[in-house]
Amino acid sequence: MADPLSSRCIALSRPFWVHIGNWLWRILNFFWFTVMWSLATNIVSTRLTSQADFPADTPVGWMLHHLVLTGSLTSCLLMLTALVGIVRRRTARHLAPTSSSSLSTQQRTALIRGTHKEYRKRFTQSLSGMPFMSIDLLERSDLVASSGPLGSYQQKTSHDFSLSPVSSLLQAYDEAGHALLVLGAPGSGKTMLLLDLAMHLLERAERDPTHPIPMILHLSSWGNKQPFASWLEAQMSLIYGLPAHLSQALLADQQVLFLLDGLDEVEARRRTACIETIAAYRQAHFVPLVVCSRREEYLAQVARFPFPGVVTLQALPFQRVIDYLEELGESMQAVRTALQTDVALQTLLTTPLMLSVLVHVYTNAAADELFTAPSRDQLFEHYLQRMLQVLGKQSPFSPQPAVQWLRWLALCMRKEHLAEIYLEWLQRSWLPPQWASRLERVLIGLVVAGTLGLPTGVIVGLLVWFVRGASPAILSGMLSSPG
Repeated sequence: MADPLSSRCIALSRPFWVHIGNWLWRILNFFWFTVMWSLATNIVSTRLTSQADFPADTPVGWMLHHLVLTGSLTSCLLMLTALVGIVRRRTARHLAPTSSSSLSTQQRTALIRGTHKEYRKRFTQSLSGMPFMSIDLLERSDLVASSGPLGSYQQKTSHDFSLSPVSSLLQAYDEAGHALLVLGAPGSGKTMLLLDLAMHLLERAERDPTHPIPMILHLSSWGNKQPFASWLEAQMSLIYGLPAHLSQALLADQQVLFLLDGLDEVEARRRTACIETIAAYRQAHFVPLVVCSRREEYLAQVARFPFPGVVTLQALPFQRVIDYLEELGESMQAVRTALQTDVALQTLLTTPLMLSVLVHVYTNAAADELFTAPSRDQLFEHYLQRMLQVLGKQSPFSPQPAVQWLRWLALCMRKEHLAEIYLEWLQRSWLPPQWASRLERVLIGLVVAGTLGLPTGVIVGLLVWFVRGASPAILSGMLSSPG
């Protein structure tokens, strides 16, 4: 799950005295609430239990016997509270952005560095300690609409387009005029290249204050009933923690460069509408944009992006796979030996994803473990078992329930066409009917208990206090009275 970045980064970019003022304000509010509640409770309990004035051993009695000290401390605390409140209010007015403003320089720098750190973390975790593999890129001219309405696009013949190698996705992005479509097979490394591109663009944004801030968003959550700009704002708030007014200001000032991943994860019947919506947004605002998708899913659509450039990711050459395994050393000797003669295994290892999975499963494996080349499903099954063994040492959950819950979550995500999951997206309808009804009863009970429990507890406590503390004399008098 992606972690909201910018709200934390923006908060950290404020001056230290702002944090001290906010901290003092919370402490003083808690202090005054506690004091007022305690005094009210003390006054009520004393009046209910005693006919005389407040005893000296009670808080109110002690304050009445030390009026000078009490008055001095109260005056000082009131002055401090008023001062902190005034400073905090003026600071809030000074730091709050107007409708036409955007991030301050400090906030922009904090957002860029925090986002870069998060992308670097994702990139490193995806590699899992293995070296990054270079991927061949080819620029094509036949997979985008060159002009005219999207609906009038027709597939060109093999002689109408050119193929030219590209050294990096950053080069392709620059040469395409900052509007690029990236296509590849499943597991070909699209997301990794997108993260690498985002980190390079973040470095540009940090050096150049006019450069837009790159943000990776996943198209799987897009709905055609929601305006595209509204969806962008909602995703910026959900994933990057930006307040609504900052998201709107950044969009209005065109200070964001969107890297949209997972067009293929959009529901099949909505992909054409998604392409047309993104194309219309690009044409209306002429903003830099990058879109990633699986190749077959994109080619199955009637619509085409009117982008200046498109890049396709190529399958891994056999020799590059061998070189990569040799770079890993003796731990992959069995795999290298099997690859020399096993054509099925060679066919399987054509993408970085499958190569990475195989390396995780068969590191330091014996030769007899690869006597028969595993199928794609078997390889993923072995990978899951290996990961559960590794994580099982750090987790209290046993593998079997973990697999069941992962399957349940995968089915729910597939049903909702989600490629990423956030706690905010969990729905009651995902649970089995009996579980949903139990959860509903528990939540209702908690709400009722929270609403009625505190007042009831206070009343019962006062009654018990009265009966056990103040009433012995009253009760004894009532019992000894005639009749």
